[in-house]
Amino acid sequence: TWWGLRTGLESGMRVGGAISASLVPRAATRAGSAAAFAVGAAVPVAAGWLLRPFGIAGAASGLLIALVGVALANWFGARFTAPRFGLLALGATLLLRWVTT
Repeated sequence: TWWGLRTGLESGMRVGGAISASLVPRAATRAGSAAAFAVGAAVPVAAGWLLRPFGIAGAASGLLIALVGVALANWFGARFTAPRFGLLALGATLLLRWVTT
């Protein structure tokens, strides 16, 4: 924050050029890759922790729901949004709970 404020005050109206010429854009690209890796590694860990009480059937159904979500996103593109997938996953979970009880 201090660096950004100082750069803005020193550069005036040319602050955009000063920021793009600095290390920030290259660091943001590397940080974005590291963040994507961290989230990609955390998703299976969190899913395993959340699905552990349901046993192997819960893990298999969670994997199936995820695969269906990926397939629907590829087939329908932008029309298949996160809220729609959330509702689909919720419905599949309720159906699974109804069938297994």
